[in-house]
Amino acid sequence: MIMQPTKGAKRSNVLLAGLIAALALTVATGDSRQAFAGNAVDTGAPAAPLILKQRATVAGEQIYLSDLFTNVPFTQDMPISDAPAPGATMAFSARQLGHITRQAKLYWAPSDPSQGVVVTRDSQSIPMSMVEQAIAGAIAEQYVGGDFDVSVFERSVGLHVPAGHDLQVIVSNLDFDARSNRFRATLTAAGASGHQVEVAGRVEAMVDLPVLNRHMMPGEIIAERDIAWQRVSTRRATTTAISRLGELVGQTPRRPIASGQPIRMTDVVPDYLVQKGDVVTIVLQNGKMTLTARGSALQRGARGDVIRVRNSQSRKTVEAQVASTDTVIVRPAQYAQIR
Repeated sequence: MIMQPTKGAKRSNVLLAGLIAALALTVATGDSRQAFAGNAVDTGAPAAPLILKQRATVAGEQIYLSDLFTNVPFTQDMPISDAPAPGATMAFSARQLGHITRQAKLYWAPSDPSQGVVVTRDSQSIPMSMVEQAIAGAIAEQYVGGDFDVSVFERSVGLHVPAGHDLQVIVSNLDFDARSNRFRATLTAAGASGHQVEVAGRVEAMVDLPVLNRHMMPGEIIAERDIAWQRVSTRRATTTAISRLGELVGQTPRRPIASGQPIRMTDVVPDYLVQKGDVVTIVLQNGKMTLTARGSALQRGARGDVIRVRNSQSRKTVEAQVASTDTVIVRPAQYAQIR
């Protein structure tokens, strides 16, 4: 026997079918949070109280109500302001927050009139080295050639880009004075919504100089292994500074010299192997024949220097090249003079 549904059962089936259809339509239109919110309202469950956050950081271009408060219902969350520039902050007072929550049809009351919140835009700070590199590139392209460094007077220019963006500095309105070596420029960080910073600074010409890589004392002979090259400002590289390797190798400090310091010509002296008055051996080499004689140095000399020497036997004076601490070598053309 087939049972016929009663009128009450038919009505229940119709209501159930309508509810299922409503839920299906809501999900299909992407508005499921409204359906669930409606259910919450229908049940009469009390909303959780809004709690003001102590700190707020936003990454996007807008500030939402949920950035400032916890327990904001999903259906009543909304943008309330544009976000500050990357790295900047925005403050909301208790009065402003009360006005915002009333607009959202929510209730919030400050615990005291001074209560508020500061919102910070999440960002990355552009390092000063990148700023100076960008300025140097612009100056090299428009004004100055050669090797130089750029220093910005303001050590913190406050350039920021949104978190996750590439770091890039755009230089504009560049003005360089070649007489004073000073510049002014406008800087913009790519992706920073047009935020600009005015900076000023100085250009310094640079040069590579040979310096000692260790502390050296008088009497020590400077070898090539004791030398490093250091990039310094031309202000430190005076006209008396040693700039070539050959001017330093084989010399000895006149006084103690610290490592890494530009060296003046007067800071070093040759390594004199022979002093004036020293007794030396005069050597003449001519093919397979070698002649020697004793003599007295009339000048001091370092290795390779040509000095005057008096033959002790003939009392004649010749020019000879210093070979070691007690030996000098005479050129063959002077052979007749030492006999």
